[in-house]
Amino acid sequence: AQLAGAVHAPLDENAIPQCDLILLAIYSGGSAAWLEENRSRILADWMDLVRIPSVQGEAAPGAPFGAECAKALAKAAENFESRGFATRLEKERGYAIASWGEGEKTIGMFGHSDVVPTGDGWLFTQPFAPVVKDGMLIGRGASDNKSGVMASLCVMEMLRDCGVQLRSRLQAFVGSNEESGMLDVKGSSLLREAMKKLTPREHKIIEMRFYRGRTQMEIAEEIGISQAQVSRLEKSAIEKIRLAF
Repeated sequence: AQLAGAVHAPLDENAIPQCDLILLAIYSGGSAAWLEENRSRILADWMDLVRIPSVQGEAAPGAPFGAECAKALAKAAENFESRGFATRLEKERGYAIASWGEGEKTIGMFGHSDVVPTGDGWLFTQPFAPVVKDGMLIGRGASDNKSGVMASLCVMEMLRDCGVQLRSRLQAFVGSNEESGMLDVKGSSLLREAMKKLTPREHKIIEMRFYRGRTQMEIAEEIGISQAQVSRLEKSAIEKIRLAF
C-alpha cells in the first residue's frame, strides 16, 4: 500500500529491493492495461529465451561459457535494446548490462540466462520446448532464472511507460555463468578487486542476497545471525564495493 500510494511522486529509493520494484511496477498507474497490452510479447520473448539450451559448454572466442550460453545472453541483451534501453553486451566476459533513468544512485537488478543440465523425468514437455500449462510456463530455465531476466526488463519498461519517476537509475545485470561458478562476475577486474575487500561473511551475504534472491530473514536463519546483523553486513559490503568503483 505504501508503494502504491507513493508512485505519483518522485521516490527516494535508498534501498528498494528488486521484489519491491516489481510490486511498484505492478501497482503503478496504468499497469493492468500495460500488462494486458504486452502480455503476448512478454510471453513470446520469455519462451524464446527458454528455447535456448544455455547449459555451459566449451569456451570459444566471444563465448567464454559456450555457444549456447552466449546465444541466450545475446538474446536477453537484444530484448532490452529493442525496448529502447541503453544496453552493453560484454561478449568476452559473458554478461550484459542495461540501464534506464538518471541519478547519482543506481538500483541493481540481477539475473542470469544460463541453466543447469536438464536431467530426466520431464512430464509435460521436453526441457527446451516450453509450454504453458494451467497458467504456468514449463521448461528448463523458465523460472531459474530466465524469469528473473524478463522480470527486470518488465520492471524497467513498465515504470518507464507508466510514467513513474525515480530519482535513481535502474540497471539490469544479466550473467551467463551463475550455475557454474559465476565467472562472468568474478571475471570483472574491478569487481574482483572490490569483492576481495569483503569479509567471508559479507561475500556470502552478497551472493545469497543478490544472486540467489534470498531475503535477509532467510539468510539470517541459514548462517545463524539476526536479520539486523544481515542488514548491517549487507550495507557494509555494498559500501565497500561502491567505494572500489
